[in-house]
Formats: sequence, C-alpha cells, structure tokens
Amino acid sequence: MPLERIFYLDAGDAVSFEAISGARRVACLNEDHYTAQLYALARGQDRAERLRHLGAIASRIPMDRLVRPLDTRNFAATTAAIAAHIKQDPSP
Repeated sequence: MPLERIFYLDAGDAVSFEAISGARRVACLNEDHYTAQLYALARGQDRAERLRHLGAIASRIPMDRLVRPLDTRNFAATTAAIAAHIKQDPSP
C-alpha cells in the first residue's frame, strides 16, 4: 500500500491541518529523528544523494502539520478528522 500522506504532529486545543509546502517540505523530512540519518548511512548516501532522496519524497507525498488535543477522549474524533481531510484533499 503506498504512503498516502505524511502528518507532522503538534499538540493543541482543537484539530487543525496546515499544508506544508515548498522547501519547508524537505526541511521537515530532514529534521526527522535519527533513523533517517541511519538509513542514509546504511545506504551509503552522501549529502547530495540524501537531498535528492528527500526532494523526491517531498515532491510526491502530501505533507501536513496536524494539531490535535492530546486527550485520549478525542482520539476517535481526531482520526475521523484525518480521514475526512485525506478524502477532501487526495492529491499531492
């Protein structure tokens, strides 16, 4: 199954979505935790190859910042909002 969308999570009072665009998309991918660096090292990628790889991902997969309450009582409503968001905006 292909990756539909990448969400960057933030805590907040209500569920909201903000599209991530432009160079900020590559920056978000690059700021990922240490496993991205381990992946690049394992594949023998230099900085240029890593940037090309991140650029390819950023150009193909939609990315959003998802703000949501951290209260577990809101989990069902949050997942419903995510599903509706994906259905509303399915394109990269």
